[in-house]
Amino acid sequence: MSDLPSTAQSTLLQCSFCLFTNTVIETEDALCKNCGLDLSRALQRRTQPEPEMIEPDTDVEQVAVEEPPPAETLSELLRVDAVEPETRSARRPSRAPWIIAGSFGVAIVLASVFTWLVVTTTPMAVTEEATPQTTVTLNGWTKTPAWVADVDATATAESADGATLLTTSRASASVIDTQTGDIIATQPLGDKAATAYWVGDTGVVVDGDNLHVWTSDTDMHTKNADGESDTGHDSDAWTTVDLDGDAFTIRGDMAFIVAKVGAKYERLNGDGTRDTIPVPTKGAVPVAATNKQIVWGTNKGVAYVTDADGMKGRDITLAQPNKSATVSRWVGGDEKHVYVVWTNDDKDTLVVHSLKSGDTFSTNPLPAAEDARATVTRNGASVAYANVLINATTGATTEIDHAVVAAVGDNFLGDDPAALIGADGKATSLKGDKVTPVAVSPDGSLIVNTGKQIAALTPKEPAASAQD
Repeated sequence: MSDLPSTAQSTLLQCSFCLFTNTVIETEDALCKNCGLDLSRALQRRTQPEPEMIEPDTDVEQVAVEEPPPAETLSELLRVDAVEPETRSARRPSRAPWIIAGSFGVAIVLASVFTWLVVTTTPMAVTEEATPQTTVTLNGWTKTPAWVADVDATATAESADGATLLTTSRASASVIDTQTGDIIATQPLGDKAATAYWVGDTGVVVDGDNLHVWTSDTDMHTKNADGESDTGHDSDAWTTVDLDGDAFTIRGDMAFIVAKVGAKYERLNGDGTRDTIPVPTKGAVPVAATNKQIVWGTNKGVAYVTDADGMKGRDITLAQPNKSATVSRWVGGDEKHVYVVWTNDDKDTLVVHSLKSGDTFSTNPLPAAEDARATVTRNGASVAYANVLINATTGATTEIDHAVVAAVGDNFLGDDPAALIGADGKATSLKGDKVTPVAVSPDGSLIVNTGKQIAALTPKEPAASAQD
């Protein structure tokens, strides 16, 4: 007997799953070299001996037809325990179901990895297509904003220095840094239309029967590397005050909670606390206030001046424009003056009075049936009422042709047509897209409300002359 091994026979066999042609050696595992499918059953069918031909009993020549092996169900393929021991050693159980499932799993994983690579390696292309760049066309200002904040503002108010803008919508209030567009703080609101005000360094949002108070402190905006305030203050903190049905009004640098007109007032402080302010005389209402004094008015044409706590009062009788004129409206005032509307025979006259003597500084007739409100620039240097501008330093008045709708920086926003109006009454037309100017930042950018966003426009450089 020879010691040399017998030569193994090889067979070409095509995989029924991936259609790869394999050279299968009988002594090796019959597995597909491409996908790993078990080919042992197919190999057995290929190498089993030809069935014996049965001689027919008749003289008619018949063709022998090979019958296919009986179909095997999936349950039979998986029943390893049913295979006899000697059969199990000669024939490996089929792994086709596991190979098929594994192949599909690998395909899904590869597709997921490919999708992740595409999404994570090309974010800029997707962003540029999904979010087109905002542009604003307004004469005198650059078309591309310095920054854009996705804030849907229904009401706005700028701080006295222009560094922050307070906005409200039906969802929330936001405090925006006007030089960077960063949102410094937010406050959820109710479902009512809220309004926004600045009282000195304090932002106030009137939300139905609630006041949300946020104090603007430069130290509060300085944060360390961990995002916390270096001074220990929390710049995102708001204080909520319940009005309990009381009214709320702002007069210059003070905010008042009015429990009963002409009788009971409380001053709102920056931390949300209240201080009761005594009324100097029955029926008096606060007309104007600074950090030093409160000016009160009565329907008798007499003004009262007290300190910031409502104490140490003195009264000033105002000079009538004529003997039959009566006070119909207290417009406002400053440290030296009080502004009053006198009515005589259905004719209204705006008069600026001295708070020292009650004498008249200037007068201006008002349009018929005028029911305007006073608008004050953020620095308090100029006041607009109806078609009149009042210089808070000198008491002088200037008539203008525009209707003032708001204050923007140290200017006014006029209507019909839209224009920026300076304290001297000169107007600069605003032609272009339909936007609403709402503030001027410390660096001179014009902050506008587009209806869906807040954007900062920088001034255009003046055109170079021919000599340049």
